[in-house]
Amino acid sequence: MHDAYGPIVRIGPNEISVTEVDMLPNILGTSGMPKGPMWEGRSSVPSKKRKLNDHLTSTRDLRRHAQLRRPWNAAFKPAAVANYAEFLVARSEQFVTKLKEVLRSPDTQRVDIALWVNYLAFDVVGDLAFGGVYSFLADGDRDDILKTIRRGIFPPSVSQHVPWLQEIMRQLPFLGKDTRRFGEFGLEQGKKRAALSDALKRKDLFHYLIEDDPNAMANPIPVITSNALLAIVAGSDTSTSALCNIVYYLLKNPEYLIRLRNEIDDAYPSPVLNEAIDVNSLGALPFLNGVINEALRLQPPIASSLQRAPAFGSGGKLLAPGSSLEVPLFKSRPMYIFHRDPRYFSPRPDEFWPDRWISKDPSVVLNRAAFIPFSVGPANCPGKPLAIMELRYITCLVVRTFDMSFADGYDPAHWEEGLFDHFVMLKGELPLKLRARAG
Repeated sequence: MHDAYGPIVRIGPNEISVTEVDMLPNILGTSGMPKGPMWEGRSSVPSKKRKLNDHLTSTRDLRRHAQLRRPWNAAFKPAAVANYAEFLVARSEQFVTKLKEVLRSPDTQRVDIALWVNYLAFDVVGDLAFGGVYSFLADGDRDDILKTIRRGIFPPSVSQHVPWLQEIMRQLPFLGKDTRRFGEFGLEQGKKRAALSDALKRKDLFHYLIEDDPNAMANPIPVITSNALLAIVAGSDTSTSALCNIVYYLLKNPEYLIRLRNEIDDAYPSPVLNEAIDVNSLGALPFLNGVINEALRLQPPIASSLQRAPAFGSGGKLLAPGSSLEVPLFKSRPMYIFHRDPRYFSPRPDEFWPDRWISKDPSVVLNRAAFIPFSVGPANCPGKPLAIMELRYITCLVVRTFDMSFADGYDPAHWEEGLFDHFVMLKGELPLKLRARAG
């Protein structure tokens, strides 16, 4: 669409889609705009209760958003994130151990890495947010929670386009039950964490969001519900998408897998493969970070629908200095389109080419301002520091521990064909043939 009609396209009666990087500060920056009505259509809280329990991701009031965002910012300061490394390392090692157990079974012909990565990401969130009150790696999805979440995400992906439809859909048994079950699961985990004895409590995400906030402690249940749901989706689904895409692109381009393994082996030369990797040193591995950035560029976990709108009563918003575009419309910025725009990434904007992130060639176009997998501005992803640490560590551990290829008979094209944008990405299977390396 943008290829045919240019960087600013009207996509609805009151909405335009923008792919001009110079306009991003006036859309997303500190002087930008509040969220658009699409976000209200995604709310997990019934409209009658919304004043009591505004959700960080759905509130459109800038002051309220800043208030709700404050404990999240505290939870992801460098000192706090450093404390989370312990949980990440322990769960990642459990992940590797479980995969090795699965591989020892004579019945194992293939491993759905998407399923196991989802278990891992879910357990990491459980440790960081709820004090480790569940373990999908140990127990599997006994109550079909992951399936419930996938089904529960569908209704908001429809009602986000027609927000008033949400309350009607919520009352339909065949549409509303999974969304309600998802909400009940989040509340249940939050209550379990709140009930932990002082001896078992730690400075996890829940501590910053609830226990360190007198206002939240005074009325904890609605705060628990909204923050639990946000932590589960934002912390598990997006990480699963990113990690699976990293594996997918490495296997489609095995020469890059070899380069990455060589870089990791050189950085950690010990013959003992399960020797602890220094989480804090992974930022110094240029090709590892190039691989991660390139996967996030081609397949951002949140590909679109990050709508903004001028403040109520403002009459409109000037999108760029000297621009004549000052209209009271909603603005969408499709990250998927930004990331593949040849004005910002070339050559080979649609190809997986990690070297673009480390090349010194002046002919290579790399506009980092257009690279926004975590969004930017006051409403960006607060968990970015943790997400980057998670992607680096798990990618490093998997590449270092396993030889891997696509499973026999699997068509790799099915992976991208099976991605569906429901605000977060719904994914299919990613079956692999794995073999543990010696060590």
